[in-house]
Amino acid sequence: MRAENIAAYIQEATTGRGPAAPSLAYEPVDDAEVDESIRQVSQQWAEALARLEHL
Repeated sequence: MRAENIAAYIQEATTGRGPAAPSLAYEPVDDAEVDESIRQVSQQWAEALARLEHL
């Protein structure tokens, strides 16, 4: 699921407009893409925490 699709889904789910569940308009979730995104965010958090420890 691409970031723009995730953002659209969140907007639809939170505003009550549009489907409350994924439809065929959304791409299937790619587990490898999700894992890579999680890895990148985890790395960013680790780097941010390391910088904070030096303050």
